[in-house]
Amino acid sequence: MLHPQESHRQQDRSAASETSPEAERLNSNIWGDSDAFEALGPGNNPIENTLDLPPLDLDFIDNADKRNRVPAWHGKGNLPFTPGETTKHSIETDGERRTFLLHVPESYDPNKPTHLIMAFHGITSTGAEMEERTGFSKRSESDNFIVAYLEGDPDGRHSWNNGQLAFSGLDDVKFTRETLSKISENLHIDKEHVYAVGFSQGESMVHRLANEPELKNTFKAIGVVGGWMTGREKIQSDPDNPDSDDLSVISIKSGADPTSPYDGKFHWGFANMKPESYEEDFYRRRNEVTEPAKESTFHNDEGKLIRSQYLSEDPGSGKKVMRVRLEDEDHIWPGTPETVHKENDATEMILKFFRSLD
Repeated sequence: MLHPQESHRQQDRSAASETSPEAERLNSNIWGDSDAFEALGPGNNPIENTLDLPPLDLDFIDNADKRNRVPAWHGKGNLPFTPGETTKHSIETDGERRTFLLHVPESYDPNKPTHLIMAFHGITSTGAEMEERTGFSKRSESDNFIVAYLEGDPDGRHSWNNGQLAFSGLDDVKFTRETLSKISENLHIDKEHVYAVGFSQGESMVHRLANEPELKNTFKAIGVVGGWMTGREKIQSDPDNPDSDDLSVISIKSGADPTSPYDGKFHWGFANMKPESYEEDFYRRRNEVTEPAKESTFHNDEGKLIRSQYLSEDPGSGKKVMRVRLEDEDHIWPGTPETVHKENDATEMILKFFRSLD
């Protein structure tokens, strides 16, 4: 069982504490004007001060950049990479230089279509840390898939524009689309097997991407951990083609997560977090799954309950929605050394779920 290396910094803390009086005083101005939020400099932002976030570990980021070796192989276009290594790349989106890490396995064959996972880290984190936490790059060697770790807004505490004004104002939908386009132009990507994975606020971004009209049918499935839906996501239904919006989902949450609570959290001065039951119902409706969910429980060697899984599946189309409730875990990527129950490995659960769709 894979256990990714321990992170070099604290876990992502993207939840707000109680809104300060100063934050409440400014809410009416800030939330009515996205430019007002961006205009507040670091350390002077009363909303940011309610987030209780650790500072960015710039040494970790710099060291991660240095370990990315010089690319040795050019694909079909202008995207150099080294099979078996993680390389750093950049694109310009709306005048902003955006970056992503790319891991192409040694087993990559340019003559064969290869699956792609696009990964989104949590706020204050980085693509390099997402790589460390998830261990996707290591697993890509045995499972033969490519991984792209996109980087959040460097001037917005590495957050994503999930549609909530507490976070980045950059166009991350466009950034994702253009990153996918650049990778697809240079590597032989199986466009029927593109997946999105997100942690914490990165999960919230994945929900936005998965429900954006301009990215319709981009993802075969999503795997999300420790985050939330905003309630702004809309089902893009087509009465003439009900299967055109299929999207299988595995969502992994801990019932003990204090940062992104399993039952949701309403914090009007920060970000509305929908409960896990809302998320499950949303994707059941989107996929038109009417069969009741089947429950499975898992216990450790001492007989203690460590997780429960609820699988909703349409037997005709194979569409699946899986809700996973973990016991006793904090706001972490399960499978890292901080995990209470080693059997709760989010990377293994997500990859197993993705494989089950074929």
